[in-house]
Amino acid sequence: MYAVVRFLDDHDKRLHVIHVHDIEKFDPKDTSDYDNRFVYSAYWRDPVDDTNTGLYNTQVLMLAESEDDARAKMRAKRLVIPKIPMQETTSDDDPDELVES
Repeated sequence: MYAVVRFLDDHDKRLHVIHVHDIEKFDPKDTSDYDNRFVYSAYWRDPVDDTNTGLYNTQVLMLAESEDDARAKMRAKRLVIPKIPMQETTSDDDPDELVES
């Protein structure tokens, strides 16, 4: 299964298609099993600059069974990107490590 995601710290606001296994603590049962207002951590492999490869905050906007299906759905309709509520959440349930979402 693949996810259409937006990397929250990305300045160009492009959407990306990644495999759901690249999203930490994310195991959807079907294509509707996600929260588009939740901040997930996803692994990004930068093909140009390896120093940019790592975990980044993402927003899942859509799920699809295949990469081709995800890209087709992106082209077929305009995606609504809901605002993520500003709140502090803990990373990995460690109270000493706060992450702003």
